[in-house]
This record gives sequence, C-alpha cells and structure tokens, in this order.
Amino acid sequence: MTAEILDVSETEYRGDPGKVPSLSASIAKVLIMESPAHAYDIHPKLGNRPRKPTAAMDEGTLVHALLLGKGTEIQIIDAPDFRTKAAQEARDMATGAGRLPVLRHKLDAAEKIVSQVRERIASFGISLDGMSEVAFKWDELGEDGEPVACRARLDHVNLETGLILDVKKTESANPKKIARYMIDYGYDIQWAAYTRAVEFLKPELQGRVEMVFLFVELDPPYVVVPAKPAGLLREFGLKRWDRAVKLWERCLRTNSWPGYVTETAMLEPPAWMVADELGI
Repeated sequence: MTAEILDVSETEYRGDPGKVPSLSASIAKVLIMESPAHAYDIHPKLGNRPRKPTAAMDEGTLVHALLLGKGTEIQIIDAPDFRTKAAQEARDMATGAGRLPVLRHKLDAAEKIVSQVRERIASFGISLDGMSEVAFKWDELGEDGEPVACRARLDHVNLETGLILDVKKTESANPKKIARYMIDYGYDIQWAAYTRAVEFLKPELQGRVEMVFLFVELDPPYVVVPAKPAGLLREFGLKRWDRAVKLWERCLRTNSWPGYVTETAMLEPPAWMVADELGI
C-alpha cells in the first residue's frame, strides 16, 4: 500500500486533488453518523454542496492560522465592522480569493488570545516543533480487497516522534464534556484515520503514533486541555473508520448512496420513557 505527503494548497486539498473521490475523516464521520446520501451531498467530487461558513467556523480558522503559523491566508480589513459597502466588498473579494477576511481589531484581539493559549500548551510540555497543515494521501483496503483512496490534512505532526496534534476550539474543555465530544463529533474516527495515515507513511512508527487533541477555550481564562482516546475509544474509532472505508468502497463501486434506511423504519419508545411511564 502507498502513502505520501501532498504538496497542495488548502483550497486544492479541500477540492480533493486525486483522480477518484477520496475518503477523508470528515466525510467518514458523515458517512457513519448520518448516511451515504449525506456524504455524497457534501463531497467535492460528488454532490459538492458548499457549506456556508459561520462566525464560529471563521473564528476557529483564524485561531488555527495564528497558532500553527500556517493554513488559510488572512486578509486584514481596515474597518470597524462590515456595515459599509467598502468593507463588504473587501470581505467578499477576500473570500472569493480563498482568504479569510478579518477586521484589524479582531485580529489584534485574537493574537493576544493565541499568545496565552500557546503558553498554556507549552505548560504541558507540548511543543509545536513539527510540520503544520500537512496533507497526506494513502490507500486502505476495501471489502473486496481493492485499494480505497484516502486523504487527511493534519494540523500538526512530528514525523520523527510520531506525535500528531489537533486543535479543537470549544466552549468547554471540561474533560467530562470532551469525553462525550469524542463520540458525538466523531473525533474517534478522526483519530483512527490520522494515525493510520502516519503509520502508512512511516511504517517504522507502527504502534507508536500518538494523537493528542488540544481542546481550547477562547474565553477567559483560555483553558487548554490535552486529551487522547484510551483503549476502548481507540478500538471504537478503528472499527468505525474501517466500516467507513468499506462502505465508501461499496458506494463508489455500486454508485448507490442510500439515506438513513432502505425500508420503513419501525420505531420504539426509548428505554427511559418506558421506565418513566411504568414507574420502574
């Protein structure tokens, strides 16, 4: 099986630079947690439905770019807000060129926050001493033994030590909550895909690749919690990623992209409702 680092821009990566539609962790999450129809709809080589960026998404993109020193290019807009026609035109031109438009005062504030976040990350003995925004391409085996094209863009990776870092902006970095995030947002699938990518590229690191999620609060006191999946969660992620690979291969081969069900769903009340109604 082959694996390589791609020399592509973020825009090129998001457009899927391969010859055939490839499977990414984000597409795998949709494939497993929603349906093949949803995955087809948003894949850049298939349905290609654009996702409208939100303020929260833009904030996360800005933090990534400032913290990692790489990523989406920032376009500074010298205006107090986007209410004027001139500011709106500058914003739209930046967006159209694939850049992130940021008001200067917003950028200044974000830089101060990221400076504190960087210090908190360092306090855990974690260093951003590898490569940032690295795109990988590799093949997995589908259910019929044929290669399935996969891709990933890692926030940060040290290919000498096998350490992967992934930054997650969050309202709460409380470990009790982020344990739930791992499943609800499919971070376990992302963990499996990213570690597999590095292991394919660096076979000598097999079994030694570690991925740490850096959950970051962007409100005072700017708490950072490094976290990584333990044994059972890792197994869960690997199984869900493997299921996604096989399902993706099958959907491409048959050109069939079903929704949630293929026949009438039979519904039952949840266990808590039954217990409540029966007084159990």
